[in-house]
Amino acid sequence: MPDKKKIALCLLAAYAIVLLILGSLIIFRINSIGGYYWDFTAHMLYANALTSPAFYSSIANHTAALAISYENIFYVEWFRAPLMSVLMVPFLPMGHYGPMYYVVAELAFLIIASVYAADSISTNRFLMLAMLFTPYVVIYLTLLNGAEILSMALLLFGIGLAARGKWQAGLLLSLAGLAKYFSSVFILLLFFLPKKERLKGLVSYLAVLAVWFAVNFATFGNPVESYLQSFGEAFVIYKVSESSIVGAAIQSFSIIFAYIIPFIAAAVAIFAIVLMRRRVVLVKKDIVFWNRLEYREKIAIVSFILALVGTAAVSIHASVNNLPRWGYEIYACTALLLGVMFARAIKKYDQHEKYTYAAIAISVIIYVALLVAAYAGIQFHYPFASLGTKNITVLNAVAEIKSLGIENCSMISNAWVYLRYYGIPAHYPGNMNSTSDRYPAVVIDNVGIDANSVDTEGYSVAHLGNDYGIYLPSNYSCVVFSR
Repeated sequence: MPDKKKIALCLLAAYAIVLLILGSLIIFRINSIGGYYWDFTAHMLYANALTSPAFYSSIANHTAALAISYENIFYVEWFRAPLMSVLMVPFLPMGHYGPMYYVVAELAFLIIASVYAADSISTNRFLMLAMLFTPYVVIYLTLLNGAEILSMALLLFGIGLAARGKWQAGLLLSLAGLAKYFSSVFILLLFFLPKKERLKGLVSYLAVLAVWFAVNFATFGNPVESYLQSFGEAFVIYKVSESSIVGAAIQSFSIIFAYIIPFIAAAVAIFAIVLMRRRVVLVKKDIVFWNRLEYREKIAIVSFILALVGTAAVSIHASVNNLPRWGYEIYACTALLLGVMFARAIKKYDQHEKYTYAAIAISVIIYVALLVAAYAGIQFHYPFASLGTKNITVLNAVAEIKSLGIENCSMISNAWVYLRYYGIPAHYPGNMNSTSDRYPAVVIDNVGIDANSVDTEGYSVAHLGNDYGIYLPSNYSCVVFSR
């Protein structure tokens, strides 16, 4: 038996290494094609601000709100959950690929979290990794933003701790909410902890949040300012029509569940076989089955319901550009629910153990092959290939800005995040102050927010390129802020 356990552990380690290598190859291929993407770049700029002593001085001096909201002395999008940017800071000194190494660390963390969650719900580790480490996760939850895969891994750890009845679940679930605010709904899971652990879990959750509340209060005078801004960003600023919601939901959920549907089909087939073998119609005592479930199974079911509610809430305000990323909750919790279903089936039919392990082995091989196929095909089929920092229009605009000698001057642009990535102090068109009417305007088509958001009426044309334009106001002057 010990030999079998050692062999299983070695196989698991080898599988984890293969997954990490393939995942790393995919994200580096994505980066080589398109560079860094909008939300991920914003997190990088946020992390850069956190490395500046002046940033903390401005908070202490009560001037940070002005710097963030108007002058953009530090580029921080305060509506973003902060944890990813904080964790990225140690990777920035590693050079250009520092943020990429951070994503590799996220992938490794996801593998560890998946194994821990598998053990917590008593299901097969290989099976859980096959379901959770798919091309969907590696492609959509990493370089497009990066906070989703971090929050997903923390949720897996937190739910795993909850399944073990431990109050420390509050710490991990709180951190998951600080990685992605959508994950805050999982605070409700703590009410299902054992009575002795419930209060400690809730207190630990709020204790972690208290730090962020304090930072918000010190910066804006409002402990929940970041949450209010995030709510406005997701539900007020970007409104979509009902028809686009339906289309986006259909397309997005086909992306989210594409790789987990075979496992769902397998679970349905197993359930059907069980019913056929029983040869009885479900009676009342079978319908009310909650009390017959094991505690870990109840946690998995509640987690799935919370994920369903959270995903439904954001789905009605999302588009196909972001909804696949926002599906991380329902994806992870579907995998956990399937995990407990498979665990029960494996336990019930342990006499067919060799067939079970053969099926799992086949799943592992198929899903490794899918990752290999994703790596091979990413250059030809990546839907966001032209929307990153390596976008040719962005690169041409940056080159022209430098040729005009205005790269150190504050300017307004609908692609301000990408210009800031290249060291140009660009500003969001809505962040206007008393001096912004003297800023140059850079309008880039098909990148960033709507090009019409930049008002160039009365401006003269400094340069018109392919899909971009640089404009100067009549009272133009070079206004320089530290970045």
